[in-house]
Amino acid sequence: MRKSLLLSILSIFLLVGCGPKEKRVIIDESGQEYSQVIKGWDLGIIPGPDKFIWVDVLPELKREAQPEYPKRAMEDGRTGSVIVQAYVAADGRIKKAEIIKCSNHDLGFEKAALDAAFKSLFKPAMANGKPIGVWISYKVIFTLKGK
Repeated sequence: MRKSLLLSILSIFLLVGCGPKEKRVIIDESGQEYSQVIKGWDLGIIPGPDKFIWVDVLPELKREAQPEYPKRAMEDGRTGSVIVQAYVAADGRIKKAEIIKCSNHDLGFEKAALDAAFKSLFKPAMANGKPIGVWISYKVIFTLKGK
């Protein structure tokens, strides 16, 4: 009786998503931006970026989309960098992406980096011989010629 009660409580804990809460701004593959309060690690079928996923082979970039240089940053002669965290699905496409860090805010670097991320294509990560979705992080550097 006691063992089954503990298992029931644990099941409810996992289903409800008890755990740390945080607010994130996420842009999905359609370009729709939304804020979401994440309870625990429940992000639907995509695990949270903090969730460890074991793989044999990491994703490999097949086609890199170059981000457009933001007009405002170009007019101001500004450079910058953005760190993107993205979920590469088992089909090699990015399904969710977010900005972890940006050196110059409000110049358009974040949007340009995220737009390019969704146009890129990867050879997916592999686990036990099967493609699997995983989170990756990478840096996008925006520079102007002569700077």
